[in-house]
Amino acid sequence: MSTSAPIDTMPPFFKSLSALRRAHTSLLEEYQEYDDDKDENIPTASFFEQVETFLSRASKTGSVLDIDEDRSDAQALLNYWTTVLYESGESPRPTLLAKFDEELVSREIGSGCPYRGLRAFHKEDRAVFYGRRQLTRDMTKALGSGNFLAVIGLSGSGKSSIVRAGLIPALQEGALTDSESWNYYDPIVPGPEPIRSLAELARPAEVPAEQWYRSHVAQFKNDDAHLLKLMAATGQTAVIIVDQFEELFTLSRDDAERQAFVANLVQLTKASDPRHILIITMRSEFDTYVARYPELQELFDSAQVRVPPLSPQDLRKAIEKPAERSGLSFEAGLVEELVQEVLGEPAGLPLLQFTLYKLWENRDGKNITRAIYDQLGGSPREILAGVANATYESFRLTEDRNISRRIMLRLVRPGAGLDVTNNRVRRATLSSVGARDNVDRVLGVWVTAGLLRVTPGATRDDDQVEVMHEALIRNWPLLVAWLEEERVHLRKRLQLTSAAQQWAEHKRDPGGLLGGSLLAEAKNYDHLNPLETEFLEASQRAADAATQYERDQLQKLAHEQEERANQKGRAARYFRFLAISLAFLLVVAVVAAIAVGSKSREAQKERDDALKEKSRAENLRIRAEAYRIDAEGQRDKAETALALTESEKKRAESETLKAQEANRRLHLAADTEIRLRKEREDADRRAQSAQDQADEASDIAQIAKVSPLNIIKTSSVLGLRGFVRPLRPGASISSTSTTAGSLCCIVRDPSGQNYLLSMSYTISGKIGDSILQPSVFDGGTEKNKVAVLSSIDSGKTAALARLLPGIEFTNEIPGVGKIKGLGPPVKVGDVVILVGRTSGAVRGRVTTINAIVQVQGPDGPITLRDVIFAEKISNPGDGGAPVLDEQGRLVGIHWGGSDKTSIFIPIERILREFNVELVP
Repeated sequence: MSTSAPIDTMPPFFKSLSALRRAHTSLLEEYQEYDDDKDENIPTASFFEQVETFLSRASKTGSVLDIDEDRSDAQALLNYWTTVLYESGESPRPTLLAKFDEELVSREIGSGCPYRGLRAFHKEDRAVFYGRRQLTRDMTKALGSGNFLAVIGLSGSGKSSIVRAGLIPALQEGALTDSESWNYYDPIVPGPEPIRSLAELARPAEVPAEQWYRSHVAQFKNDDAHLLKLMAATGQTAVIIVDQFEELFTLSRDDAERQAFVANLVQLTKASDPRHILIITMRSEFDTYVARYPELQELFDSAQVRVPPLSPQDLRKAIEKPAERSGLSFEAGLVEELVQEVLGEPAGLPLLQFTLYKLWENRDGKNITRAIYDQLGGSPREILAGVANATYESFRLTEDRNISRRIMLRLVRPGAGLDVTNNRVRRATLSSVGARDNVDRVLGVWVTAGLLRVTPGATRDDDQVEVMHEALIRNWPLLVAWLEEERVHLRKRLQLTSAAQQWAEHKRDPGGLLGGSLLAEAKNYDHLNPLETEFLEASQRAADAATQYERDQLQKLAHEQEERANQKGRAARYFRFLAISLAFLLVVAVVAAIAVGSKSREAQKERDDALKEKSRAENLRIRAEAYRIDAEGQRDKAETALALTESEKKRAESETLKAQEANRRLHLAADTEIRLRKEREDADRRAQSAQDQADEASDIAQIAKVSPLNIIKTSSVLGLRGFVRPLRPGASISSTSTTAGSLCCIVRDPSGQNYLLSMSYTISGKIGDSILQPSVFDGGTEKNKVAVLSSIDSGKTAALARLLPGIEFTNEIPGVGKIKGLGPPVKVGDVVILVGRTSGAVRGRVTTINAIVQVQGPDGPITLRDVIFAEKISNPGDGGAPVLDEQGRLVGIHWGGSDKTSIFIPIERILREFNVELVP
């Protein structure tokens, strides 16, 4: 659903500096139509009345401007139109900007808490959203020339807040041409059904959500331009925000739906009349997934803004400015402690806002004290964990606590490795973890505590439930313990959910049903949602049907076996009858034979006795022969075994000799490889040394071309490009992602912590990145790590890197001397000395002071103020080098230069902003 641009609700004055500038531009365009050389074409009285009205409103606008830079810009516009009136013969009085009226602004903000807990800032929170001013300008500028913007950052970096409370309000106030008249739609998230989210953008309020979705889902899938057609119907520029874009990869499981979602968004950015704006926020861990969609990747590559951590100065603003507007007062030192607690911390911003919210809830009148802070837990992590524990323990009934645990485990999703991320679910899904009324009651307690969030859906069952911020998942030990216990179970449980969803998406294809051990395991899960229940019932019916089929087949087989057994029985009875008949005939024959042969029995008996004796003798002979043969066989076996043993022994000895020969050859090959590698390394070192000498010669030649007499010591003599210990000014230095620059000096903060100071582009990167000495360009690797990047100044010019323990340092430069503190401001004609990695120690004269120049920084153009120009004394690689006066005092830090000029920035301003001092 769209949100119209805001209306100016404060007629006596402009609501913002942007609105004031728009009115100024409108007046200016009309004024330029007049030609002062022609009497008939001069400004009219009505025009001067417009100017007077503008001056009146602009003057009163000062009551809502509290930033010095904004007030300075507004006063400049007042001065311009006052001068116009004066030159036109009018008699204006000097118009001054009104003082900032904290009470007026507080009324506009309201009397509520100026901090937002774990939830993101929204456009209505702009008055208390601080710390992202420059980044908002960069994002606005990017949309001035393009239709797409990707805002990328770590979880907890404030991506959603800067878009909702920084960029969108600025556009609605006219930061870009006609942007106040654009059609702004409420942010969407992809969720498990991204096409449904797209369809919801253009749904008329009177059309039921499900009806609208059913009528448009096929069109989104079959027509990449369907969203564009829906947006074009308004005739206005549409601003679409897709928040938490990573859900397209973590929650959605339909490839065709994902493809349609991306294709419709990409097509939207191609419109030109009117153009449409697409803004995406996404966790940086998922930016590689975008490569699956080439057209989207192309957009990402062309318009991407990385959200860096807030600097200490901006963190202080985020704490103190909202407090000032609400009349809050922090006990001395507490703000600084909060800044140090969250500086560089993952999810530091939501932790800070939640801590501030709880401090506000427990404030002593208008005062926030250390005692309150310590009572709540004494650190942002402990405060968040303490609130979560207290909420859980507030449930007296065991069943309520069990429901809480089940809800929490449903709201998280295991990721790669040990990572666990937010998992948004429908309220209807959560109703399966317990009785519906009990679940709603328990859920309400967690929502009231500010730890869970419910986003209304088309129906109550469609409400979306999620953890307020992933900071809770990472920083609540009890939830972490639950996850460790349930990790395997949770993954399998989610596999059941996924299998059920896929079964439904494929029109309940029987091929997707469970069986065997998977079905047996799934039947043990509790609290199934309706789809899972249906899926398991269908799986069970299919398994029962398969079991019945197997039973029928077994019965049929048993019947066939029984029939075969009966046939065999009948045949056996027939053969038994024949056998009995034959036996009877045989008996008759035997009786007859007995009668005939009774007379010869005695003679036969004598013959039988003789035969028995003969047989017994023969048996004895056979047994003796058998014993003999057996003995010979046993002897042959023994001889054969002995022969085999000897053969195996010889074979084993042969294999041992072969193994020893192979081992000898392996050692020889290893020795040869080591020798060859050493020769290659020696050759590489010789080549690098030759290249360094060539570079050095080129640098010296370049310097000598300009002023050969200005060289005090060359870089090679000072040894600045190599491994320098102890660390000293001018030494080669870089982060792991940059090439080479120079160290300015070593500085120290009020707590005694030592830092390296250099230019931001010399030691650029993310907070916590490694800083190397020597630089990457000069062969430095991770083993040469000497510091970690800790902060960058607000102008993105200089940076500090926290020195690691045990790294020796000095502010003394061989051949130049020790830096003797800070020098006074330089004047034109003064001699200064630069000590840099490339140029060595070189002197030159100052040609210009207090200049303003725009240079290219790591993230875009940067305006440098109060800079100093000197004659050419530097070369590439000197960035960040110290600039000294003739007495050896530090007066500046080198930025860069051209083939004729060197530029450096006064050191005192940089030290003041970082709140550090030169180490003596």
